[in-house]
Amino acid sequence: MAATLPSQAIDDESGRKRFAVYVSLLCGFSDEALKHMARTACLTLEWFPVPIQCLQLARAYVPPVGEREATLRLCHDFAQNSFERWMDNVSDGQPIGDVPEQWLRIAVERGPLRRLANGSFVSRPLYHGPGKPLMTLVSA
Repeated sequence: MAATLPSQAIDDESGRKRFAVYVSLLCGFSDEALKHMARTACLTLEWFPVPIQCLQLARAYVPPVGEREATLRLCHDFAQNSFERWMDNVSDGQPIGDVPEQWLRIAVERGPLRRLANGSFVSRPLYHGPGKPLMTLVSA
């Protein structure tokens, strides 16, 4: 970075002190984060970055996602999308189907399903429930 970006002319002692400041601030970052910082600084800045710019660039580094993490993310997204689609369908009165017990409990809590006294579940749009007696208003 020093060879690519111009900086102020300083003597050897000042250069060592400046280097010590940069090292103390950046020592906790991975090599990949520091490479990202240097590459981004060379591509975007006209002058050698001040310490706060180096910290911002190093913090902006996002490590690549491994194969396992990517696969787990895909599985999670699939399950979440399936659940949301099922909730929409049940809310519209479509059959409940064979789904995990947890989905049923969530649907009862959110409202699209009702749990009957016998433990079974029914879609609220399809459930009319027992008839309620008519209330008469008594006027005084």
